Amino acid sequence: MMKASICLFAVLVVALSKSDLLTGETKVNAPVTSIDNDSSVPTHCDGTLIKEILLKQDMSQALLLTNFNVLQVMTDVQRLKEEIRHLNKENVDMRNQLTPLLNKSSDPREPIAFYAYFSNDFKSMPKGSTFVFDVVETNLGNGYNKATGIFTAPSSGLYAFTWTVQAAGKHVVQPINSNSQYGEINAALMQNGAVKGVIVADTETKYDMDTATAFVVLETKVGDQFHIAVSEWDGQGDIYSNNSNGRTSFSGFRVS
Repeated sequence: MMKASICLFAVLVVALSKSDLLTGETKVNAPVTSIDNDSSVPTHCDGTLIKEILLKQDMSQALLLTNFNVLQVMTDVQRLKEEIRHLNKENVDMRNQLTPLLNKSSDPREPIAFYAYFSNDFKSMPKGSTFVFDVVETNLGNGYNKATGIFTAPSSGLYAFTWTVQAAGKHVVQPINSNSQYGEINAALMQNGAVKGVIVADTETKYDMDTATAFVVLETKVGDQFHIAVSEWDGQGDIYSNNSNGRTSFSGFRVS
C-alpha cells in the first residue's frame, strides 16, 4: 500500500513538472532517483504506467491547443464575414450613385431631341420674360425642363433649333381688355444668355393673325442652356397656341 502511494505521488510530480496547461508554466521540483535509461521516475514505480499518464496529459494539452486554434479561426472567419458584408453594402451604394450617370445620354449615337409647346392661348409677355412651354411631346436625352422652359445640352455637338409664335388678331384670353392692341411679340433664342436668333409676329387689324418661325444651327457644348425669351420690347395683345390657329412651340435636336 505504501509502495503504491509513493508511486502515485511520483507520477503526479513528474506530470506536474511537465505541464504548463496554457495558463502559465507550472514547475514542481521533487527529488527523484534514476531508473532505466535515465528516467525521471522512482525505480520502484511502473515505467509503463507513468508513460501512459504523460501521454494522456500531452494529448489533453494538444486538444486544448486545437480547441483554442479552432476558436481563433472561427473568430477570424466571423470578422471576414463582417468585412465582406460591409464591402457589399458599399458596392451597392456606389452602384446606386453611378446608375443615373450611366443612364444619361453620353453615347454620341444616342439621339437627343425635344419638342414642346403651350397648352393654351396666352397673353403676350413683357421684355425679359421666358417662354415656358408646358406640354412636352418629345424629350430624348431629358434635356428640356418644362418647369423652367430651358433646354440643357446633355452632350456636345452640332444642334438645330426651331421656334414658332402665333400672334392673335383678336382678344382671346380672359379677361379681355378692349382697349389693348392686337397680338404682337418678339421671341429670341438664347444660348447661355446670348441672343442667337430673333423672330417677330405682329397683327395690325381685327381678325388678322401672324405667324413667325426661325431655324438655326449652333455649335454646342455639354451643359449649354437654351430658351426662348422676349428680348427687345414688351409684347402686346394675345398669342395663339391651339389646334385651330396654330401652336406656339420650341424644338431642337442634335445633328452630330
